[in-house]
Amino acid sequence: MKSPEQLLQQRTYSQEELAESLLDTYFATVHHVAYSILRNVEEADDIAQETFIKALRTIHQYRPGTNLKSWLSTIAVNLCRDRLRRRQARQKWHNAWHWLEDRRPPHPSPEIQTIRGEMGNELWRAVDQLGEKHSIPIILRYVHGMKAAEIAEILGVSEGTVYSRLHYACRKLGHQLTLGDAQSGLSGVES
Repeated sequence: MKSPEQLLQQRTYSQEELAESLLDTYFATVHHVAYSILRNVEEADDIAQETFIKALRTIHQYRPGTNLKSWLSTIAVNLCRDRLRRRQARQKWHNAWHWLEDRRPPHPSPEIQTIRGEMGNELWRAVDQLGEKHSIPIILRYVHGMKAAEIAEILGVSEGTVYSRLHYACRKLGHQLTLGDAQSGLSGVES
């Protein structure tokens, strides 16, 4: 099977062939981006499907040779933003910590697990309080490991704006977490 990029370069493909190639190549990435933002599997499924439907409808707007993954991610992020606005209730970022915890070395002590769980809960509560403007760049950078240029392209802002938002968000998170640690008595606990 040809890659989506090859199909788009040659410009002789059927809608079904392109759809199958796009889904095979990028579904997991788009779904992961949507899930990271919405924190709900069913909504991430919906957004992933909507992303590919919209991409197929607007494929004429894609410029062959540019980053197709970023183009699809931009569609997904914008659909997620719409979903967040419609439901007007912020999702909790609690499950993201568990996703990260699954990638840590196995067998930490029960005490360390409890401390990490509490710290993770605090971290995602703090991320949730940042608001969409600052939480989405944090998620894309630190959960998905995207570079500032990719984030800028996805969000439709300059790289400088991305750096500014990340800087502000990190400062705000550091301040909130420091206050939270001092108030909860966790400031002296090492992990």
